[in-house]
Amino acid sequence: MLLWKHWLLEPSFYQVALLYMCTRLIVNLAQTYIAVYLTYSLHLPKNYIATIPLVMYVSGFVSSFLMKPINKYIGRNITYFIGLLAIAAFSAWVALDPDLSVAVYGAAVILGSGSATILVTSLAMTADLIGPHSHSGAFVYGAMSFTDKVANGVAVVIIQSLHPCQTEYCCPACTSFYHWVMVTITGAVSLVAALSLSSIMIWPINVRFCKYIL
Repeated sequence: MLLWKHWLLEPSFYQVALLYMCTRLIVNLAQTYIAVYLTYSLHLPKNYIATIPLVMYVSGFVSSFLMKPINKYIGRNITYFIGLLAIAAFSAWVALDPDLSVAVYGAAVILGSGSATILVTSLAMTADLIGPHSHSGAFVYGAMSFTDKVANGVAVVIIQSLHPCQTEYCCPACTSFYHWVMVTITGAVSLVAALSLSSIMIWPINVRFCKYIL
């Protein structure tokens, strides 16, 4: 029987944990900072705070229906990579066009689709890691969740510590600050996720050292 402590000896456990952590960083931080990005960087009307997240959720919901057939034909790794490409495309678009205006709807569709793709696929990879060892699967999911919660908390603390305003009210420096926050949390974290995905492509997800434990 594979116990919780045995997972700590498996390299694939850490591969999937890093990938899942990066996925949650992208998804959660993008959802956290999209409102202030729309308000302080793009200076869009307040109604965009509701409509843009809605567009992201709807595009992600539609994309989730495509995950099963896509995974079947091209595999989880390539599916995740396609999602990362969408996230990277959003990051590049935001970086190159500081004044998106109405075009932010198109960017929101790309971000929502990419986020749903990498999130669903990373969860499927976690299930692949657990495989037949479901009796200790709760530890794996709990460890993944703990890792992503800690990473998200640390990331928010770091971002807020870099905030240029000395008061609770935003100054003109917020315009570029939140712009580059959106670029960084989607672009830079995607690069780390791509490195983690590369390691999984080279060393596929598999229980290696503890598979003979009964």
